[in-house]
Amino acid sequence: RLHLMVSVSVTGSGLKVRYWVDRWLGILRSEGRSSGPAFCNMSGTVLESGDIDGEFHNQLRKVQEARPDLLDPEVDVEEKFRIFRSLRRRGSNSRRAVDMKVPES
Repeated sequence: RLHLMVSVSVTGSGLKVRYWVDRWLGILRSEGRSSGPAFCNMSGTVLESGDIDGEFHNQLRKVQEARPDLLDPEVDVEEKFRIFRSLRRRGSNSRRAVDMKVPES
């Protein structure tokens, strides 16, 4: 199964898509991988979204601790976020749905 994902280099909100894809490809190359799935375990088996959720939750808890202005510490990240579901939501909708705050500029 092959997937082609077309994207802009930088999104309208400033997310540097190409930069992060290039960094990920560099990691894969440093591990000696030039083909196969981008998200897999050490044996090359594709990771399921549930396999990734634990680390996703760890990172969200770090955000809660470091930047409570972005993600309210009272939010139960295991309950509110899943890697597959959370990253598909539109920004403002997900902020409302999980009590996230937009910092003042």
